[in-house]
Amino acid sequence: MATAKATMVIPLNLTQLSQQATMIFHGRVLANRVKQDPLSRQIVTYTDFQIIEAIKGQPGKQYTIKQIGGKLPHSSLAMYVQGVPTFTVGKEYVVFLPTPSKSGFCSPLGLYQGSFAITLVNGKKTVSSRHSATATNSRQRNNKLARAGTTISVPLATSPDHPGKAYLSDFINHIRTLNTE
Repeated sequence: MATAKATMVIPLNLTQLSQQATMIFHGRVLANRVKQDPLSRQIVTYTDFQIIEAIKGQPGKQYTIKQIGGKLPHSSLAMYVQGVPTFTVGKEYVVFLPTPSKSGFCSPLGLYQGSFAITLVNGKKTVSSRHSATATNSRQRNNKLARAGTTISVPLATSPDHPGKAYLSDFINHIRTLNTE
């Protein structure tokens, strides 16, 4: 018999994300590994990032985060937690992380709110201000999240051709400014 649990997330703005994070980086996903955690016996996903740019903290050249949930390979066992972001191998993200727990768990701050997917627009890297794009692959769930107010306004240097997106370099510079105030 499966149990269901709810996830409640307090909305965070970009200033709160920036100031509460102990580590912020721009990275590319190298791999996702799903295993059963030996201590908690929970299904966990380890996501390995190649660090492109450290924004806050010192992640090194590679950094791994451990999040609850995932689907065990070669098994029917799976665990999904609403709001916990998934990361696609090969894609780039800006990730805002708290200090990992004693058992090593470390989801982005505010779950999906602390993960910004990077896309190319006319050859320039941009960051979407809509978090629901990184929270799920389901268009229906994206629409529900968008209506629930999961958009963080990124008012700086928005692309004139693509409203709602900010140029990556301007976004990173703004985050650095927020951490010096």
